[in-house]
Amino acid sequence: MIACGALAIACNLLIGIDPYHACNGAECTDSGVDGAGDGGQCSTDDAGRSTGCPTSSPVCSHGACAGITTLAKGGAAFHSCVVLTDKTVRCWGMNSEGQLGNDSAPTVPIEVAGLTGVVDVRVGASTSCALTSSGEVWCWGDGVATPTKIALASQASALSVGATSACAITTKGVFCWGDGTPGQLGCPPGADAGAMYSTPVALAPALPFVADKLAVGLHMACFSGGGSTTCLGDGLDGLGDGRYIPYFFECQTSQTGVLQEGSDGGIPIGASDELSASSDVTCTRASTRAFCWGGDDNGLILGDAPNNAKIVYATEIPSSAKEPATSVLEVSPAATHACAIITVQASTKHVVQCWGKADDDQLGAGSGPSPEIVPLASVLDIAAHNGFTCALQNDGQVMCWGRGGLTYKGTQYDLLANGGDASNQATPTPVIW
Repeated sequence: MIACGALAIACNLLIGIDPYHACNGAECTDSGVDGAGDGGQCSTDDAGRSTGCPTSSPVCSHGACAGITTLAKGGAAFHSCVVLTDKTVRCWGMNSEGQLGNDSAPTVPIEVAGLTGVVDVRVGASTSCALTSSGEVWCWGDGVATPTKIALASQASALSVGATSACAITTKGVFCWGDGTPGQLGCPPGADAGAMYSTPVALAPALPFVADKLAVGLHMACFSGGGSTTCLGDGLDGLGDGRYIPYFFECQTSQTGVLQEGSDGGIPIGASDELSASSDVTCTRASTRAFCWGGDDNGLILGDAPNNAKIVYATEIPSSAKEPATSVLEVSPAATHACAIITVQASTKHVVQCWGKADDDQLGAGSGPSPEIVPLASVLDIAAHNGFTCALQNDGQVMCWGRGGLTYKGTQYDLLANGGDASNQATPTPVIW
């Protein structure tokens, strides 16, 4: 999410629509005063759709119009969530394990009951987790539809959810839980290799720096802080430091590495301004450049013909030949494709380019695998998921494209939250609130 800060025009743009928004530290917050509909009275119809709200604040939440601040990241997920300006959460998509916070199959986003004060939300293959302003982490899914507080040792400041595991940065270090089979959660003392951790355990061995950013995938987890970035895992998809280790993780041979740039390495990436991951691919943004590594089966790293290669060094993401990127603001990898928010020389907008596989129209433009610019207004946030992609525009709309629906055990799930149309969408279509 491009929030308040040096690069962030998000809040200023929103202020232009609704003057009752303001930068509060790193957050763009809503005063709650009625302005251009935000905070004004509204209602929902029998289908759960919001009425009486403007585009800038399209969600009727507890009788008042609210806008969207953050899209959930999670490249392995068939569902998505957002955080609203009133710090509640709405989710939609696949709900086979209660990952939407209930047991329904909605055609529009629905609220996760009981969550308040949320500042970030992340999604995995069948689970979702939220981070609150008080440093609590709440998760739901994997067969439990009600949010459950994670028993962390101290307050959390950052959260990442992988396909089958999750980690949080707390005031007492990094704590992780879930499936540790690939070794991305380290080897806590006394634990067996590949253990399932039902409660959080301290990452071990401890990182050689204080982490402030993280990304959890399926075969690795990466952490950044103190001027460097390092990854843990089995190396099956490469660790970004030049190694490809095609065997399962063993605690006594812990694999860690510092990211190296280029095909022959030798240039440490240093600190990451952003880390993101899908099942098999991890990406980092360092200043205005972005790099990815891992499995290139679908051309989602190099943006060229799929060759089943393992990209073991951090490799700069591809750029559209028609409109080359002048800077990268955010990158989001998924299972078969990736998207990035970029700037281009010919426009002042923050535009989106996507590349990789296009079998579900998840690129939003072109037939892949090379990058193409997606037809959107200026964009504030991007989230690539399993077969579909969503973007938050600066006008307040969330636009999604790609795979329209998924049937599981006889139940149809709407992945694009467009009112029940299960067909694939090759171009961005607005989420119906």
